[in-house]
Amino acid sequence: REILYDPAPGSDEGLIRQAVLGPAMGLLLQQHGRFPLHASAVDIEGRGTALAGHSGSGKSTLAAALHSNGHELITDDIAAIDHETDPPLVFPGFPRFRMWPESVKNFGESTETLPRLHSGTEKRLVALKRGFAESPVPVKRVYVIDDGPSESIDPVPPQEGLLVLLRLC
Repeated sequence: REILYDPAPGSDEGLIRQAVLGPAMGLLLQQHGRFPLHASAVDIEGRGTALAGHSGSGKSTLAAALHSNGHELITDDIAAIDHETDPPLVFPGFPRFRMWPESVKNFGESTETLPRLHSGTEKRLVALKRGFAESPVPVKRVYVIDDGPSESIDPVPPQEGLLVLLRLC
C-alpha cells in the first residue's frame, strides 16, 4: 500500500521520483493485480486508447497531440490496467506529460519554465491544467509504436498480442 524510501543526503529528488514512480510503482501495481503497461493512454469518446512503446518512441508526444485535439489524458508513461474486469480498465495516473524539449516546443511551450524530470536528462514535466480523466476508462485499443520499414498500422493476432506487450515491460 505504500513505498518507503530513505534517500542519501544530497540525492537527486528527480531521480528518486523517477525510481519510485517507474519501477517501484510497476511492482506495486503488479502486487495489486494491475498490469503495468509502458504506455500513455487517452480517452477517445469514452474508450481508452493506449499508446505503448519503448522509451523515446513517441508515446507522450502522440498522446499530447491527441490531448491538444480535445481528448482527455488518462495517464502518461505507465498505464495501470485491470485485466480482470470486463472490459479491462485503465486507471488515471498523474495530470502531466513527460516530454523531450523538441516536443515541448512543437506544442508552443517554453522549456525554460518547465522542470526537468531529473538532473541527468533534458526531458521536461508538463503539468496539465485541463483535460485529465478522473476515473477509470474501458480499454478499447492498444497501439504499439515501433520502428518498421514504412509507416503502417498492422493488426496483431490475439494469440501474439500479450507477447508483444510483454516485450515492452
